[in-house]
Amino acid sequence: MITKKSIAFIVYFVAGLSFLQSQVIDSTKHRVDSLIQKATNYHVAYEIQKSIETANKAIKLADKSDDHYNRAHSYNLIGLNYDLIKDFKEAERSYNKGIYHANKVENDTLLCWLHNNIAEVYEEGYGNMAKSIESYRQALKYAKKINDTIEILTPILNIGWTYIDHEEYEKALPYLTESAGYIEQSGDTQSKAQLNFLLGRYNVNANKLDAASQNFADAVVFGEASKIYDELSDIYLEYAKLADFKGDIQHANELLLKHITSKEKVLDEQKIAQASLAQAKFIVDEYKRELQVATDKEIAQEKMNQRRNMILTIIGITMLLLLILLFISFRMMSVKNRLSKMLKKRNDELFLAKKEAEDLAKVKSEFISTVSHELRTPLYGVVGLTSLLLDDASFSKKEHSILKSLKFSGDYLLNLINDVLQLSKIESKKVVLNDTSFNVKALLKNIQHSFEYQAEQRNNKVKIKIEKNVPKQLIGDSVRLSQILINLVGNAIKFTENDTVLIALHSNGINNRKANLTFEIIDHGIGIPKERQKEIFDSFTQVDRAQGNIIGTGLGLTVVKQLVNLFGGDIELKSEANKGATFSFTIDLEVDEKTKAVSSDDLGFYKGGKKRNVLIVEDNKINQMVTQRILENANFNCEIAENGLDGVDLMKDASKNFDLILMDMNMPKMNGIDASRAIREFDSETPIVFLTATELEEIKDDIFNAGINDYIIKPYDKYEFYQVIMRNINNN
Repeated sequence: MITKKSIAFIVYFVAGLSFLQSQVIDSTKHRVDSLIQKATNYHVAYEIQKSIETANKAIKLADKSDDHYNRAHSYNLIGLNYDLIKDFKEAERSYNKGIYHANKVENDTLLCWLHNNIAEVYEEGYGNMAKSIESYRQALKYAKKINDTIEILTPILNIGWTYIDHEEYEKALPYLTESAGYIEQSGDTQSKAQLNFLLGRYNVNANKLDAASQNFADAVVFGEASKIYDELSDIYLEYAKLADFKGDIQHANELLLKHITSKEKVLDEQKIAQASLAQAKFIVDEYKRELQVATDKEIAQEKMNQRRNMILTIIGITMLLLLILLFISFRMMSVKNRLSKMLKKRNDELFLAKKEAEDLAKVKSEFISTVSHELRTPLYGVVGLTSLLLDDASFSKKEHSILKSLKFSGDYLLNLINDVLQLSKIESKKVVLNDTSFNVKALLKNIQHSFEYQAEQRNNKVKIKIEKNVPKQLIGDSVRLSQILINLVGNAIKFTENDTVLIALHSNGINNRKANLTFEIIDHGIGIPKERQKEIFDSFTQVDRAQGNIIGTGLGLTVVKQLVNLFGGDIELKSEANKGATFSFTIDLEVDEKTKAVSSDDLGFYKGGKKRNVLIVEDNKINQMVTQRILENANFNCEIAENGLDGVDLMKDASKNFDLILMDMNMPKMNGIDASRAIREFDSETPIVFLTATELEEIKDDIFNAGINDYIIKPYDKYEFYQVIMRNINNN
């Protein structure tokens, strides 16, 4: 069978000899060339092991002078040797190394040979037509760059041959046509025989039988002239098949006889070659095995040497380090003892200082809590009485204004107390949110109403804007939400004149009964310069003290920031100097789908109907009067007990029937918690609502363990008061 490999090798060999004869170089290079020549001679004689060994020697010598050209040449020769013994992996590896070195010197001739030869490996070794064609095209590219007819002819014929072998005849035709021109230039009879053989196969497929007969006849003429018996054997066979197909039996028999005669000559030569190759393959395999064993031993020895050197180095470094450490340890021992004594003394001092600080913080917290309670109790009377008097229409306008001023002072003092107490609790990390149901619209209305007097003093108006999709009834800590909004609204009014302060509430959607709400407090006052916007949330910081009528403690925004964080949000500020300010925060509050909102105006339905009876257990006369008047205005019946013991006795009185108990905390004879426990021993149904000025966190566990249902912190607003009262009566 005709093979493309033979074309590649013959071209290589002839061109290679021509190349070698033209070299005039220095001594080292001459030795390399001499080795390559010997390796080539061994290759032709099928002495494969000697050829590979000699080529490797040439590579090692070329390495010393960094001779990429001869390294590429040698790897190409090694690849051809492995190709002969069908060791395609080693052949491919060698050709690729040759391509690497040929690229280094940009030698187009070498690159042409190497790409042509590796294409043979892809086609005949791996059966990968695509990679084979790609490599042939690379070889053709470099051949055309050097413009050598024989070099160009080789990859062109090989590409056409590959397509013919894979029966892609139309793809083969352009390359066969192109090769005809180069063959005409070269006059090479062997190439003429091969081209006509391929054209004959093409025309047979195209059913151009006469043309095919002429091609095969020409191929025979050129093949016999070149004495290429291997190719002639295949040419005679294909020609015989065609003659038989055309019915020319006599001619077909003559051609078959010539095919057999040529084949016998080829077989005799191949037997000798195959025997040489088999022996060469065995010798090469032994050579590779011995080389691998030697390499493994060399690697093992090298590793052993490296390991020994590393161990010696480590031992030396370790000993040196030990000596240094011993010296340092000795020097540091005395320093350590001295420092230990100093540290112990400092630690003892720090421990005492820490304990003193903790004791002071505890005392401060208890003091603030006590003072707050003591202030809240009379404030409850002041704010409560003032609120009741403001509802009395008999007062003149001037008296009404004085009462408003009094209530504002009480509210301001109450907010200040709440801020101080809240800041103290935040510092001691005792703040816990207490969730209750509340009407958000009523809460905002109550805040708006509480700032009427302060707004009037600066000719301002407080407006509310609530989006329609905001749920009416929510669950959350309404007390602390009010404290946030009161501080922000109060701050806005304080820095605004002759304008409007807007409280805006937006809903960002509801998910799993959680409403995502954004609160905004917008004013058009003096604004806050950008360079001061961060520090205003620090304790005791004022935006601007240049204006004598703007005063304050500087606690409000600190408390706001901490409480908003407690709700899981962040306070945001947008402002410019003299352009107003917008404070906003976004928090999640649960939607209350069960509780119906109740306001003081809704309580009038009791009038003319059944009155509810409430027991007020309170020792302070003013507080008794305020609570009683608020309830009676809503059409409740009230009875008062001066202390916890009297409250228990009234509840035991069978003639009494109370719908709810309002219980104070601190009272003579029996406090509110003990009284509640005593009542729960014989009455588990009547709701008990704690009415106290004490902070809830301090007594929360005690009041609920005592069977108390709910609580109200004094002083309170009427809406909150009615909401808690009605919720507990309705639940009962």
